[in-house]
Formats: sequence, structure tokens, C-alpha cells
Amino acid sequence: MKGPSAVGRLALRLLAYTILQGTILLGYAAAAQAAGERRLGGLTLAGLLRENRWLEWAQIALLAAISAALLTWRTGPRRPLARLLAGAALVALARELDSLLEGALFEHAHSVLMAIVGLATIVVVWRDRARIAPELAAFVGRAGFYLMGFGATLLIVYAQVLGQRDLWRLLAEEDLLSEAKRFVEEGLEFMGYVLIGCGVVEERWFGSAPSEPSARP
Repeated sequence: MKGPSAVGRLALRLLAYTILQGTILLGYAAAAQAAGERRLGGLTLAGLLRENRWLEWAQIALLAAISAALLTWRTGPRRPLARLLAGAALVALARELDSLLEGALFEHAHSVLMAIVGLATIVVVWRDRARIAPELAAFVGRAGFYLMGFGATLLIVYAQVLGQRDLWRLLAEEDLLSEAKRFVEEGLEFMGYVLIGCGVVEERWFGSAPSEPSARP
């Protein structure tokens, strides 16, 4: 009875994640339409989508919450995995803070910060290298891995390929090109972060696969 019960709970959580993503995506589309029609006070579509604007700050806030959830994850056997994932989240956060860091510090400051965080993550995880390999192997069998993996695919593949400016020149008039491109590109990135956030929730609080002995009835 433990197996089917665990699978049923996982199915309900996946349904909840899907509903959450759909709700957020519909809200994003509705906000973009309202901004484009000047129905959000003084907020324009460009004000919603461009760097250092509302959508980017929403992404930064989401990444900060993901990083905090991973950095405060203290369960012993999975601590190396949590550190590895936290390092990846902090690298992504530094990338999203690029314009802010460059304006406050110097050009390419975010790249320097990304390199520092990446190197620190490698050093910290290397200290637990004997435990990280088996934990990564177990992680691949859990739902959190697939949620995070699909989210990373949206960020790294879909958003970058579908955000090419040369492609958008064939699809939109020049005066609409910037907003149309950013609506798709930033929307894909935002939903990628949302999906990764769902994966972090799944892995941290419900991380046992149905087949694992630790799965609760």
C-alpha cells in the first residue's frame, strides 16, 4: 500500500505544480496585455518587461527565495546536493543582477561574481565528493530532478533559441520587435525559474521517491 499511496501523493503534488504554473503564466499574460493597453496606471509594456523593471525583479525575488530554501536545507545525507543546487541558484541570481551590479560597480561585475560563486561551489562540494556522486545518482530518480531539469531547459534552451533578435525581425514590425521578443524570452525564463522553484519544493520537502524505503505511508 505504501507504493501506490506515495505515487498518488506525488501525482497530486504534480497537479498542484501544474495549476500553480498555469495560474502564474496566465497572470503574466494578463499583466502584459493590461500594460500594453495602458490599464495598469502608468506602467507600460516596456516598463514591465525591460531590465530593472517589474518582471526582472520578480525573477530576482524568486531566485533569492530558491537560494534561501537551498541554503537553509540542513538534512545531513543531502547536504552536498543542497550546496550544489544552491551554488547553481546563486550563479543564476548573479546573472539576473547584471545591469544592477554593473551600474553600481563596474562592467562585467556580474561575470566576476558568477565566477567567484561557481568556484566557491566547486570547492565546497569537492570536500564532500565521496557523498555527492551517490546522492546525484539518487537525485536523478526523484521528481524534483525532472522539475528542475525541465525548468533549466526552458532557461538554457528555449528562452535563448526563441529570443534571437534576428528571428524576431522576421516575425514583428521594428517598432514592436523589442517588446514582442522580450515578452516571449523573459516569459520563458520566468516560467523556467517557477518550474525550478517547484522542483526545489518537491526535493526539499517531499524528496523521497515512491520506491525509496524512506517514503512515508
